[in-house]
Parts: sequence; C-alpha cells; structure tokens
Amino acid sequence: MILCKIGLSALMVLGITWIAERLSPRFAGVLLGFPLGMGLSLFFIGLEQGTIFASQSALWSIQGVVAALVFSLVYSCTAAISATLSRLHSIVLSILTSLSAYFATAFIIMQEIPSNLLLRYLLVLLTLAVTAVLFRFSASGVKQRKIRVTPFILCYRAFAAAAIILLVTGTAAMVGPKWSGLFSAFPTTILPTVVILHIHYGSAVMGPLFRELPQGMLALILFACCIHFSYPLTGVYSGIILSYLASACYLLFYETFLRQRLNLVLDKVSVPCSLSTKE
Repeated sequence: MILCKIGLSALMVLGITWIAERLSPRFAGVLLGFPLGMGLSLFFIGLEQGTIFASQSALWSIQGVVAALVFSLVYSCTAAISATLSRLHSIVLSILTSLSAYFATAFIIMQEIPSNLLLRYLLVLLTLAVTAVLFRFSASGVKQRKIRVTPFILCYRAFAAAAIILLVTGTAAMVGPKWSGLFSAFPTTILPTVVILHIHYGSAVMGPLFRELPQGMLALILFACCIHFSYPLTGVYSGIILSYLASACYLLFYETFLRQRLNLVLDKVSVPCSLSTKE
C-alpha cells in the first residue's frame, strides 16, 4: 500500500507538472485546481478507513479548499512583497507565511465555522469569488523560458508529493473524518510547483500562475461532491474514476466555453493593476 501511494503520487505530480510547463503559466494555474492531492488522499482513505469515512471526509475537504486558497493568496502576496530580498529569503519567507496561514485557516474552519452545511458552502463560494477578484490585480503578461527538468527537480517533486500523501492518509484514522477531509485539500501540487517556479523565475511568475486558480479549484469542489455521493454507492474504485472524470469534464468545459465569459465578468468587477497586461 505504501509503495502504491508513493508511486501514484509521484507519477501524477510529474505528469501534471510536465503538461503544465509546456503550456502557459495561466493554464498551469488552472491545472493546479485538478484534484491531484485530494484525489489520492481520499482514494487511500477510502481503501483504509472505508467508504463512509471517506465520504464524510470529502464534505470537509470542500472547506479545505478555503485554506488552500488562503495559502495561495498569502504566498503570492509575500513573494511580491519580499521580491527585493534575496531569492532564497523570499522563498523561505513565502513558504513559512503561507503554511502558517493555511493551518490557521484550517483551525478556524474546524473550530468556528457553523455546522450548517449550507453556510459552510456559502463560505467556500464567497472565498472563491473574493480570491478570483484579488488575483486579477496580478500581472498576467510575464514571459519566461521553460524550465529545464533535471533529475533533481523530478526527484524533489516526486518526494514532496509522496511525503504529503503518506502523512495525510497515515493520520486519517487518528484525526477523524473532519480533519482528514480538511487536510486532503492540502496544496500538495501547488506547494512544490510554486516553489520550483519561484526558484527559477522569481516572484514575477506568481501573478500569471495564480490568476485563474480559483476558477480551476471549482474542479476540487465538484470532485469532493462526487466522492461524497459515489463512494457509498459504487465503492472506491468506481467512485474515484467517476469523480476524476467529472473534474476533467469541468476543466475542459471551463477552457472551452466558460473562461472568456468569466474573465469578462471578473475584469469588470476588479480594478486593473497598473502592471497588468494582456496575456
């Protein structure tokens, strides 16, 4: 089981990042909304703890999207503010502040958010809308060379993804479905991706990378809802396949039909930043 976790998490992270690096940073940000870490976490939680446990965790993973968005927003802001520092200091500071914000948000959600399911979902949708507007202030026309993928980078991404998946799924039985659900939305893909891009390109790449992340993260919400309903009915294997298909269909629909319409609405709502340029 451990070898399966390591192999699947490494393969999926490497596959998604390989696709993302050969397209635009904007599209990479959309792909970061694909339920990579959440899917692996809920898959192994379902195998190890049962479908009912995983189904309950899936509902709380939707609230975990709020913490993941806060993580991304704080990382982006910290990277921009600390751009005058050395790149190493900027990266370390961005990681520390964004992870602190993530865990603080997860704790607040667990302790303070009302148990009413409708109110929790309204909070998620409000956070998506607010962050979608805030990320419009970032520059979107940054050009950069493609990353030369070295064995070190491949090993780092594979190790980071595998370690996070092992930690989340290994502690599921101890922390219960609520906490395991929240942490299944941990930015498993976002964290290693932004750090590596930050290393190569600096803070300038954060803007185009995160610009459409909230829209992409709607795929996470759809995925979690599908897990919640499909696991008890179809089991783990069929449920995870159906949920991934639903998320993939949404991302395809977003890129094909929804993206331009949503961008027009967001551009009208947000105040353009003086550094913003057309992609």
